[in-house]
Amino acid sequence: MLLFLALSLILSACGTTSLPVEAQPTTTPTANDPSVSLESTSPLPVLVTPTPNFSGGPIQVSEMQYFQQGTLLTVIAKLVNTLNTNSVRDVQLEIVALDANGARIAQAYDEIKFIFPAETVGVVRQFDLQTDVFTDKTEVRINSGYIDQNNSYAQPFSFEVPTYFGGADVPVMTGWLRNLDSVTYTEVVINAIAYSKSGEIIGGGRSIMEFVPGEDRLGVSIPSSFIEQPEKVELYAWLGPYSAALEAGSWWNAVKVKDWDFVISPTNQIAGGAEWINATDQTLQKTWYAVTVYDDGGQVNLVRKGYIDTLWPNETIHFVPPEMFAPTDSTPTHVDLLVVPGEFGQPLLAYNPLRASQATVDFSTDQPIGKVTIVNNLNARVSDAQVMMVIRNQAGNVIGSGFASTGTLDANSSLSITVPVYILPPYENLTINTSVIIPDGAKIGE
Repeated sequence: MLLFLALSLILSACGTTSLPVEAQPTTTPTANDPSVSLESTSPLPVLVTPTPNFSGGPIQVSEMQYFQQGTLLTVIAKLVNTLNTNSVRDVQLEIVALDANGARIAQAYDEIKFIFPAETVGVVRQFDLQTDVFTDKTEVRINSGYIDQNNSYAQPFSFEVPTYFGGADVPVMTGWLRNLDSVTYTEVVINAIAYSKSGEIIGGGRSIMEFVPGEDRLGVSIPSSFIEQPEKVELYAWLGPYSAALEAGSWWNAVKVKDWDFVISPTNQIAGGAEWINATDQTLQKTWYAVTVYDDGGQVNLVRKGYIDTLWPNETIHFVPPEMFAPTDSTPTHVDLLVVPGEFGQPLLAYNPLRASQATVDFSTDQPIGKVTIVNNLNARVSDAQVMMVIRNQAGNVIGSGFASTGTLDANSSLSITVPVYILPPYENLTINTSVIIPDGAKIGE
């Protein structure tokens, strides 16, 4: 369904209140991964001979910074549209890193669909350099773009409560991304820039938000690199060459979400789940979800997003995200769940051959452990599967969950596995609902 919408709706303008997002090939070389533009590090330094640009243009670089930590190079820039009344469309830019000899050691391309009148946007790129390669300077080149004479569109995105958390495995900058348009935008590029107390750029990160629903807000979390403690965080969102627009419609009702709830442990573990129901008589593929964890002050602590690869016709699953821990320097109190139905498709298998049975929880140790038996009804080996366990109390309230991978499941056989769980006491009269799914990338019959 999303594919049909993408082909029939995305290519057209979305009205004067929504941005026209053309799903057409970009003129900039791009990588195979649709979420990023081409990024490369040269195996051998390449000498650069720039061509002078005497004519200038409406887009200028207002700030630039880079820092290298070991082999990781972070390049940060801010671009400003010097026109006060016109947008600039399809801005093509190139980021180059040079060594002390002036040789190119890294290069990336980006395309920004719109930079609005007098608007400033942030761009962050990271490169994994070869060992013993060091950056002497970086350049940001504006290669092309054209002035939008109609100027019928406005920036649909804004951010609320930008925040930094250093108590995660990888430090993050977070916030709420709000979409003022009625359409859902896809593949939105998120850039985060951090400043020190003295006003210097000291950190940055970049992420992709696969879906930003219309007239709604969504938490974002950007893994970032820093050279010192941030004092201020700025977040920027823009449409790239793979972005598209989906009109609101009945396709949103393809997946019903029921009985979502969560609990939070003293160690900031987030546990919980929901029932998902495929309300159609067709197979849905790549149903997307985003879990946003935030505190009483509205600060986004954690965002976990992903896909359920296949929902068979009229299937109900007990959904649980993989294990989640909010940063140690956060105080989570609330959780939101967003589900975006996938598109109709024809998977390799016409049915789900895996069944979960005999689900129990063992309380004989300090940490409860879930146990479940997985049956493979297929006459072929499955390389991996994922088990999701939702635990409810006598009143039907969600008080815990568990998530685990099974490893290889042999043909026409069963396998008993253990599932790490977190359950909020008391432990009496529990109901354990379990589902097992085949994730994207699992191999069948190999």
